[in-house]
Amino acid sequence: MAGERHRDELGPFGADDADWEGPSIVFDVGGRLDLPEGFVVPPLRLAPPEDLAAAAREAPAMARLAAFADWVGKGRRLGEDAELEASEQQDLGAHLGLEPEEWLDTGDDFVSGPYETQASLLTEWATVAGLVHQRGRKLLRTAQGRNMYADPLAAWRSAFDALLELGVVGLGGNGPPWGETVDAAIPDVIVLANAARDPLALSDVVDRLCAEEQELLTFTGDDDDAVREAIGEDASVMVNRLSELGLVLQDGEALSGTPLGTWAAVRLLEEDGLDVPLLQ
Repeated sequence: MAGERHRDELGPFGADDADWEGPSIVFDVGGRLDLPEGFVVPPLRLAPPEDLAAAAREAPAMARLAAFADWVGKGRRLGEDAELEASEQQDLGAHLGLEPEEWLDTGDDFVSGPYETQASLLTEWATVAGLVHQRGRKLLRTAQGRNMYADPLAAWRSAFDALLELGVVGLGGNGPPWGETVDAAIPDVIVLANAARDPLALSDVVDRLCAEEQELLTFTGDDDDAVREAIGEDASVMVNRLSELGLVLQDGEALSGTPLGTWAAVRLLEEDGLDVPLLQ
């Protein structure tokens, strides 16, 4: 199996994509992937490790996580709810140049701070990626957080794994009803954008998400347009996060591959037990 080879090896498993014809594969939901029936795993070429490291270093999401880890430094104060204290959130917003938001809770007397949601998401992502950790009522930077640029590809892989674990829309089950469906599609979007012959259309992603939700939820005819619009907005949020991490390239409606995205696609396919022919 391809999973037995080291992922960074670029051994010759095929000479030319045009000369290769593989069998059609029907995917069962046995792992993370649930790809369209008849999808064929094509030969893929992995970029050299130094090119992947350069792409990881330049990914906007990694720059933001690195800036967050640097800001955390030797410690930041946490409140009783394990979130950054309000004064720390203000300082973080100014340090990272965050756009303020106002989120009104259902309680009459509670209005969250203008950076609370963004600070919470950054904290959780960096924590799961191993860049920061909590000790008592303090948030501290880890050794990996201090040395992100010493091995940018290792830091990127940690951030990628954390993204798969956390999701984007249905974080902690607190997102919209379709949040888990959107998040579950992240691996499929990565593979289809990076391993398909043609660019992936965002509208096709939204169509599939809507079709899956119609099987899970009951909507009236009047709800269809509103639900599709909401799912479309959240799908765009998900794609934007993938783009910021260097996993896909978005040009309007078209989603295509990147060196980091191809590496991730190979990994996801292999983890589902599929052989991936690699080109030298």
